[in-house]
Amino acid sequence: MAIPIRMEFTDVARINAQLVKFGGRLTQMMARAIYETLSEVEAESKERYVPYRLGTLSDSIHVVPPKITGSQIEARIGAGGPAASYAVIVHEDLRPKRWTKPGTGPKYIERPLMLAFRTLTQRLVGSLRQAAEEIR
Repeated sequence: MAIPIRMEFTDVARINAQLVKFGGRLTQMMARAIYETLSEVEAESKERYVPYRLGTLSDSIHVVPPKITGSQIEARIGAGGPAASYAVIVHEDLRPKRWTKPGTGPKYIERPLMLAFRTLTQRLVGSLRQAAEEIR
């Protein structure tokens, strides 16, 4: 047997304002979490995964700060500049080579990025909790 529940909201405008504030704040916090994670991936890539001879490829790895459009967040990590063609070849060519440092070579951005998903998920959940606390 279903029990009827009746709810009455008397200040809908205030509730709506709080929800809008929550959405905007959450988006900002999520963008920060994404940027922090990508910055860590950049550092990890440079330290452990990218082949290093002259440093041109390592120096070209960069994170583009998040761009927020409405509730959409766009952030990027990449390599390139003067080393663009070399960056693509090294990242995508899976044929065995003797790299200058063991463990470096192909997928030098993708490998640390995949490892960072757990950290990113935890940061996003933390952002959600913090934003929810702020509107209480």
